[in-house]
Amino acid sequence: MATTTIKFNGHETGSLPLKLMNFQPVLLAAGRGERLAPVSDKTPKCLIPIGNVPMLWYPLRSLDLAGFSDVLIVILKSYESKISSALDHMQKKVPWKTEGFHYKFHSIVENIGEEEGTATSLLNIASVRKNDLLVISCDLITDVPLKSLIEKHTLHRATLTCLMKKLSKPEGALPGVRSKAIAKENNVVGIDEKSDGLLFIYAAADHKDHINLTQTMLTRYPRMLLTSQLEDCHLYCISREALLSVPHATNCHSLRTELIPHLLTHQYTPGDFSIDEDKLSMDLVTKLSSWTDHTGDMHGPYHDTKTRCYVHVAESHNLCLRSNTVPDFYEANKQIGAYTQHFGLGSFHKIPEGLKRSQAGNDSMLGDRLNMGDKSSIKKSMIGSCCEIGDKVKINNCIIMDNVKIKDSCVLQTCIICENSIIDEKAELKECIIGAKQTVPTGKMTNEVLADDEDEFI
Repeated sequence: MATTTIKFNGHETGSLPLKLMNFQPVLLAAGRGERLAPVSDKTPKCLIPIGNVPMLWYPLRSLDLAGFSDVLIVILKSYESKISSALDHMQKKVPWKTEGFHYKFHSIVENIGEEEGTATSLLNIASVRKNDLLVISCDLITDVPLKSLIEKHTLHRATLTCLMKKLSKPEGALPGVRSKAIAKENNVVGIDEKSDGLLFIYAAADHKDHINLTQTMLTRYPRMLLTSQLEDCHLYCISREALLSVPHATNCHSLRTELIPHLLTHQYTPGDFSIDEDKLSMDLVTKLSSWTDHTGDMHGPYHDTKTRCYVHVAESHNLCLRSNTVPDFYEANKQIGAYTQHFGLGSFHKIPEGLKRSQAGNDSMLGDRLNMGDKSSIKKSMIGSCCEIGDKVKINNCIIMDNVKIKDSCVLQTCIICENSIIDEKAELKECIIGAKQTVPTGKMTNEVLADDEDEFI
């Protein structure tokens, strides 16, 4: 049997069967993006642009760079044509690195919310695939080597391994008065300091006064780290056997709020998920050896349980952005320019034909077919395709989506202008969000949101 040598924390752990390294990548792209409104009002969440590239292209590119060649993308059936067209367009501009790279759509037709239905899709996929799943959200942009997560999952023959990063907040001014009110969903996370075992994830809002820790948990893990400074990146390795063993009675529809808590809790309950023969063989080898993952008691490795959950925390130098809220979307567009070479997007920094470099700095990303008038300037901004910018226009720290028309003598500072909108001449906008297909009249606006369904903006 083919084998591969794995290093964990810098130390070789020996040879493991190569088939244990086989994972089925699943890209979750069926969310509607309610928390991104009004940016997502007229555009599917997964196609919202980050650096003039559809959001879901970044995790797809990460899978490509990691060497995967067969990816399942979970989407809403009604968006299949738009998503397929967008990815075909990107493939012509930036060819895939991995030979034979391809993707297939796993379409769902239910009218689902942001979280509902994700676990159901994974259960359906696990029933027809033979490998563990590598699950990634369409709103994650990262350069964290996927191999590091897979190695930890494979080394411990884990049930669940997830990627987390240190909690961060967008810096500087934000567009839209209500953007400032959006807080991160803080979680209280319990981690075994010795093994990086993931012990629990509790929503901080549900445990403001106290957290209940069981005697079993405290006995097994005397060196437990409790922190509220880690953020779930929505990148997971999940055991196929664990998915297939989830009882139908648990009604696990949401990956984040139902399935993952179920798997974490199962670490402390009697009984184990069914494990395939190769994993049972490796467990027997581990048990007969002198190796153990903990100290302080006479229990065997992993406390004699086969239900194991782990966390991999991204290094501080790694890019790890999520774009599931308007502030995060704005921040991702600010930062992505520094990582164009990693993702192979160098051509997206080229100045469109007929435009002078003095009009747009190297810190901006400009779309195709941009028409720009005299004495206008663009700084630290993203401009979409087919935009028209008049004379004497100043744009600074803005996101301008496709087909936007900005007339003469306008000043835009820290704004998001969604597709097909018109900004009338001499308009001055500061820290505003303009939804799709809006017309902004001449005058001044500060910290305002203009959209068809403004009341739905969160």
